[in-house]
Amino acid sequence: MRTVSIDSITREFIKINSESGKAYQIISFGAGFDTRLFRFMDEFNMNIGDLKYFELDFNHIIEEKRRIIDNKVTLKELSHPLRLIPFNLNEKFYNEILGNDFNPQAPTLIIAECCLMYLTAESGDNLISWTGKSLNSVTFCSFDPILSDDLNSDRFAKTMLNNFEKRGLDTKALLEYPSKQSTLNRFLNHFPVVDAFTMLQLERDASTEFLVSKQQRREVSIKTALDEYEEWNMLADHYLLVIAKK
Repeated sequence: MRTVSIDSITREFIKINSESGKAYQIISFGAGFDTRLFRFMDEFNMNIGDLKYFELDFNHIIEEKRRIIDNKVTLKELSHPLRLIPFNLNEKFYNEILGNDFNPQAPTLIIAECCLMYLTAESGDNLISWTGKSLNSVTFCSFDPILSDDLNSDRFAKTMLNNFEKRGLDTKALLEYPSKQSTLNRFLNHFPVVDAFTMLQLERDASTEFLVSKQQRREVSIKTALDEYEEWNMLADHYLLVIAKK
């Protein structure tokens, strides 16, 4: 559901803007070894127009990804829109980090897939604020876990929090924005239009079919057949997709 929904947003963004003939850009925060650009270059037969695709992550990850691309002819052929940028997102972010190819006036899609959860609350707020202030036309797509307004009454959220802490994750940002509503408010401080859907809604709610179609739901259900859905339902209700637009 996570990949399908973010792919739907990305696909529509590329389709609309590649046909416009104008420059546009995608910025992926904490991209890691994500292959989304290569998949869409293949899907669109490399007809993606004037796209610049910025990926930011720690230096050692960026260098390893660059090494992998340089050693694979197919990946190298698909990577011409790609701009790999080593950067610690917990540091202060500003336009010049993205280099000369960045255009704050161009239509922009921000992807932060399981990224904000690893940042301090202040750093995450700064990224969201920078996006809202610096970009002229932008969609910010984030996907991260949420907890609950009341941890004492949500045993699953409490267990999830304990597991994150055991793994050494700084959970202060999660505790500052623990729920769907607090996360909505976090984005509404900087964007006029914000929608949010739990992964459970993406699986079941008819209103999210523009992100995950009935056919895609059937395909995912077949590929990930479960004997017991109770635990999945709890997990899916604690991950949130946010779509903020300006």
